[in-house]
Amino acid sequence: MATLAHPTVIASLLLLVALFLYWYGTRGFADLKKLNVPGPKPIPFLGNFLELRKYNGIYQMHLAFLKRYGKVFTICLGGRPSLVVADPELLKQIMVKDFPNFRNRFQFQKLANKTLAQNVGSSRDDKWKRIRNTLTPTFSAGKLKLMVPLMEKLCDTLLEKLEKIADSGELYFENNFALLSFTDQSVDMLDWFSKMTLEVILATAFGVDAKIQMGENSEILQEAKKLFHVPFFLRQMARLPFGNSLLRLFLVLNGNDVNYFERIGREMLHIRRQQGQTNRKDRH
Repeated sequence: MATLAHPTVIASLLLLVALFLYWYGTRGFADLKKLNVPGPKPIPFLGNFLELRKYNGIYQMHLAFLKRYGKVFTICLGGRPSLVVADPELLKQIMVKDFPNFRNRFQFQKLANKTLAQNVGSSRDDKWKRIRNTLTPTFSAGKLKLMVPLMEKLCDTLLEKLEKIADSGELYFENNFALLSFTDQSVDMLDWFSKMTLEVILATAFGVDAKIQMGENSEILQEAKKLFHVPFFLRQMARLPFGNSLLRLFLVLNGNDVNYFERIGREMLHIRRQQGQTNRKDRH
């Protein structure tokens, strides 16, 4: 014990711990030197994460780096380096001819639900290829054309709601512009479009007439909002050490039920199987 308490031993242990932490925090940056591509210098563990504070979102940061480093540059949000490509011809090469080499995507959050994790966005390599080949016929021109009437019907529902609001306003002119004045009604267009989008997905993918725009099945809408309304900062934290654990903790504290959509999906499949063949022009 006396030997361990010696200042030299303590200093050596601290040095080893510091070297290990530095190696662990920069191990993902080794490939950057091999690429020989310009980009901002990353710091251990965080990479260029702190630079997000200088810009209003990652899009603005990409634009700034595009002007500074050119059409191809590297960036590190956390410990994982990324290659940003803004050259249209090179993107065409990546997304078309060489796409099999770039099919795996970065996962911001590793899904805890094993069933939901089997989606085309989370799957990798041969599993992704099998799912993609299964889904591709669903999006043929013929099948998409058959689904257009379902989409048009739901768009008409949204237009009818907007017409009711428009009819309640008064038209007046100001500075050669025609404006509508509403005394007691306001419209959250993002919310209305979100309802229509979710209803289109349920109608075309699952063959379910959810009537969400008319105020029914609001629980599905609320759970979907919880799923997508995760702050951008927290999504980016998934790149940091233990970031996925912090993100899952946030979802739990936010009241997200990770198994909700699996239950809904199984229930929809059960209903469709009971109904058998129908005349609905959806993906099934």
